[in-house]
Amino acid sequence: PKNKPVSKLVIMKEYVKTRRALKNRTAEEIACLPKLNDELIIMGQEMLQLANSACYLAQPSLLPIIQFLMIRSSLKHGISASSCVAFTGLGLFLCAIFGKLKEGREMAKATELILANHDFQRMKCRSSFLCEVFVLHWTAPIQSCL
Repeated sequence: PKNKPVSKLVIMKEYVKTRRALKNRTAEEIACLPKLNDELIIMGQEMLQLANSACYLAQPSLLPIIQFLMIRSSLKHGISASSCVAFTGLGLFLCAIFGKLKEGREMAKATELILANHDFQRMKCRSSFLCEVFVLHWTAPIQSCL
């Protein structure tokens, strides 16, 4: 059928694959991953990031699948500007969907450290906004998020 939502089973399968790829890495370990230099993979991640925004409106059930794919690509090939949005998105899913507030906060911290370690100025505003609005309010006092 046209525009069929992704099944919850497929989403959970992709989540488990992503958790295995993360292997309990801390935010510091994630931020220390090498910078991605392969232009082809960078373009692929940027295309996934653009599809991410479109899926939010057109087919929200695809959103976690794209996020998980971006995370695994970043872990395998290195960190790019698009990785910031991916780790923040994972933090959102961990907090809002799975109730894992500490782990979600760790992904937001990873995003902040990536932005501090690498020169990804074009993603700084968007990533900071996503962290503050969708992740940090779960674990931080409201005054610190305003």
